[in-house]
Amino acid sequence: MESNITDFPKQEPSKDAWFANWFDDVFYTKLYGHRDQEEAERAVELFVSTCAPNLPASVLDVGCGSGRHSLALRRHGFEVTGLDLSASLLSLAKQNASDYPDIEWLRQDMRRSFPNQYDAVASFFTSFGYFQDQSDDEVVIDNMRAALKPHGVLFFDFLNAHNVRKSIVPRDVKEIEGIRFTQERSIVNDCVVKNITIESDHGVQQRTESVRLYTKKDLQELFTSHGLTIQQYMGSYNGDEFDEQNSDRLIMTMRLS
Repeated sequence: MESNITDFPKQEPSKDAWFANWFDDVFYTKLYGHRDQEEAERAVELFVSTCAPNLPASVLDVGCGSGRHSLALRRHGFEVTGLDLSASLLSLAKQNASDYPDIEWLRQDMRRSFPNQYDAVASFFTSFGYFQDQSDDEVVIDNMRAALKPHGVLFFDFLNAHNVRKSIVPRDVKEIEGIRFTQERSIVNDCVVKNITIESDHGVQQRTESVRLYTKKDLQELFTSHGLTIQQYMGSYNGDEFDEQNSDRLIMTMRLS
């Protein structure tokens, strides 16, 4: 089957939402081009070792971006669907995965119901907590749960909110290909907010990112109240036990209750 991008053009978020345009911005790919495939492979290897169903199995990668994790999943033999809002990142994902034309790509807002059910649903690398209204995050959880087949598994890879608060870097500057990125970070209303000033030949521009700082307790309450049973907490892609004081990540595996 030839790899296509299925588009749901009527399902657009408000243009005021920071994520509506930023992920399609050329400066986004410039700033985050350092995110490599090796890290994605480690995350997927953890998924495989902790909760992968028997092959062949279908996996939905929610918030797949440029397809790093989708590609790694496919290399492990899974039937993969990558879902993202960004048309630009999905086009890049399709290009990156050209050796695997059977990967299905879906462009849609994750707050909309997913079209199929899968043996596993995965949310890698903090692809959650972007919305101003917390009830929208609950809608996403409902959609992920509804997309699971009976006995399906959810793999959820998020930041460790406590560690972010403790180790936040207020400001840094990067020079990338002649473009100057000044990143200023702060905690506002339980969200980590990054204000990015971009200085290039096109002038000075501003961008913003915001992720809600859900704690382990917050997420436990959210997921269990939406019909999921948490099986495991981990604090790194090595599968280390989660330590709220020191772990970089908060990784959870869940099944339908």
